[in-house]
Amino acid sequence: MIRSWTEDDLDTIYKLGTLYDEKFRNHYVLEDYINNDIYEVNVFEIDNTLVGFIISTKIIDTIEILLIYVKDSYRHQQIGTKLLESIELKDYTKIILEVSRDNIPAKSLYDKMGYHIISERKKYYNGVDALVMEKVIK
Repeated sequence: MIRSWTEDDLDTIYKLGTLYDEKFRNHYVLEDYINNDIYEVNVFEIDNTLVGFIISTKIIDTIEILLIYVKDSYRHQQIGTKLLESIELKDYTKIILEVSRDNIPAKSLYDKMGYHIISERKKYYNGVDALVMEKVIK
């Protein structure tokens, strides 16, 4: 089930985020996002266990996805797809995101869902290029 996050989810999101990047807390100060309307955080739960989340920002008619994370043991169950689809249902004209060139599973998901590369950021992720991708939804 996908739902908007609450303050009660903070610790779990931080724990999951640290599995993604040990410096997650340095990059995402989620307490600042709670009452800020430009941020949206949705979580995915299975049997009342939070197993994934998506963090995005809303800028005029565009949503920028900052991070999608699904716990390793729950991957390959369409959770990332469902989280992306939940964002695509919003009333915006396009979605943008960036992904490391060597993150093949994520890039494959974005390709499958109709995102296309609009630019590159050379050596953005510790020497690996970032691909900026976009999907026009309206």
